[in-house]
Parts: sequence; C-alpha cells; structure tokens
Amino acid sequence: MQIKEFIKKLQNLPSSQKKVILWVIVIIFGIILLVFWWNYTKEKIKGIDLSKTMQQFIPSKEKQNGQ
Repeated sequence: MQIKEFIKKLQNLPSSQKKVILWVIVIIFGIILLVFWWNYTKEKIKGIDLSKTMQQFIPSKEKQNGQ
C-alpha cells in the first residue's frame, strides 16, 4: 500500500516538481553509468600490452631495409 500512496503523491505534484524529480533521477543514473564506464575503460587500458601495440605501429628495422 505504501507504494500506491507514494505514486499518488507523485501524481498530485505540480508539473514543475515532476520534471525536477525526473531530471534528478536521470542525472543519478547517468553518473552511475559513467562510473561503470570509467571502471571498464580503466581495466581495458590496464590489459593492453604496450610492447605488442608498439610493434604494430613502429615497423622493425628489417622491414625498413626492404628485407
């Protein structure tokens, strides 16, 4: 019953207050998603092997001499 009462209270609020509540919820979810994305990106960057990555972009001396 408490949820129904809470929903009725929300429905009876003025439109401007409903919009503020909606934007606060959207911002909170956005921050949560940003934190998850940041942690995922940090883990991906930690997993990169720089020596292999550098070999892909910097040609070896043998390839430069045409061999």
